[in-house]
Amino acid sequence: MQESRQVRRGRLAQEIARKRHLLYAMKIAQDGLPSTMRERHASFIQATTEKLQEMESEYHELNVQQIREELKGGQSEP
Repeated sequence: MQESRQVRRGRLAQEIARKRHLLYAMKIAQDGLPSTMRERHASFIQATTEKLQEMESEYHELNVQQIREELKGGQSEP
């Protein structure tokens, strides 16, 4: 399980970085869009923001799980 968690954390970290970059680029591009496309673009930004928040929450939870397991392992040793 620990190895799969490590792999998942690695993938999440990479995907979070990509989503942050995408979100940054979309926010910059929003100013140059015609008004007819701004609403659609804003919806896409909102959806991307929500997905990013979910991913960051999952990444945080995986980190917390790992820390808890490391603390348990450290306490059982004399």
